[in-house]
Amino acid sequence: MEPTQVAAAKMSPQMKAYRKNMQRKRKRATESPQEKAERRASNRERTEANKESNNKRKKLRRTDDKSDNLNETRRTSDRVRKQQERDKSRKGKSFNDRIKLLMFHAARAIQATNTDITGKTNREHQSNVCLICDCFIMGAYPNGVPSMTAEEVRRHRERLSVQSYEAYYDISLRDSLKQEYTVSGFEGMLLSPRSRKVARGRYAVCKDCKRCMKKEHVNKKTPPKFSVANGNAIGTFPTCIPCRSPGKEGQYRNINQDDLNPVLKAFMSPVRPFGYVFQHSGGKQKCISGHYQFFETDQNCVTGALNYIGLTF
Repeated sequence: MEPTQVAAAKMSPQMKAYRKNMQRKRKRATESPQEKAERRASNRERTEANKESNNKRKKLRRTDDKSDNLNETRRTSDRVRKQQERDKSRKGKSFNDRIKLLMFHAARAIQATNTDITGKTNREHQSNVCLICDCFIMGAYPNGVPSMTAEEVRRHRERLSVQSYEAYYDISLRDSLKQEYTVSGFEGMLLSPRSRKVARGRYAVCKDCKRCMKKEHVNKKTPPKFSVANGNAIGTFPTCIPCRSPGKEGQYRNINQDDLNPVLKAFMSPVRPFGYVFQHSGGKQKCISGHYQFFETDQNCVTGALNYIGLTF
C-alpha cells in the first residue's frame, strides 16, 4: 500500500468527503466544453431514470411527516380534553362538596392506623411501623399500607436471622437484645415487635424494604439496606446498669427513663448513623435566618469526645 493510500485510510469520513469534492472541482475546471456538455447530458439522463423512485421516496417522507403531526395533534387534544374535564369537575363542585371530599380522604388516612383489622371498631389507633426496619411508615396510602404476608417474610430467614448477623459482625448478641427484636411466629429473626398486622396474615412493610424483599432477592446474602439485621440492632436504653465506681463493683443501679435527655441517649447509642446541627439568628425587626446541616456521623469520634469530656470534668 502506498503512503497516500495509508493516509487516506486514516482520514475521517468528513475529511474524505471534502477531499473527494475538491478533486471533483479541480477536474471540472480543466475539462473542455465538449466534455462539459457530455457530463451535463449524462446527469440529465440519470435524473430522468431515477425520477420515479425519487418521487416515491418524497411521497413516503411526506406521509410519515403527516402521520407524526397527526399523532402529536391527537396527543395534544387528549391532554387538553382531560384537563378540560378536570376543570369542569372542579367547577361543578361546590365548596361544601370539596370539604366533604377532603373529610373522606382524611377518614381513609386515619382508618389506616386503626388497630382493629376487621374495621368494626374505630377507637384505638397506632402508627404503622415497618416490620423489617422498625421505622414509621409515613404518608397516606389510599390503596392501603404496603404489606407482606408472613410466608413471604419467612422466605428471607437466612438474610434476617440472628446467626447471619452474629457471623457477619463477629459478635454475640445479648439475650435481652434478641428478645427486643423477636416477633411471635418469626423466632430466630431480627424484626420489629412494634409492627402489627394491617390485614389477615399481612404485616406492614415500608416501600424501601418491600423493594428489597422480592422473590429474586431470596438467595442474596446481604439483608435489606435499612433492616434491623443490617447492623441496626440498637435496642432501648437499659433499665439497670452495673456500677463501675470504686467500692461499688458488683452493684447495679436502676435507671429512670424520665431522667435521660436526648443528648445523653445520643452519646450512649451504639448506632447513630446520622446527625444534624442547626443555627439561626434574628431579633427585633429582623427575620429569622440560619443554616441546617444533616450529615453522617463517626461513632468513634463521638465516643472519643465523650471520653475527653469525662476526663476534663
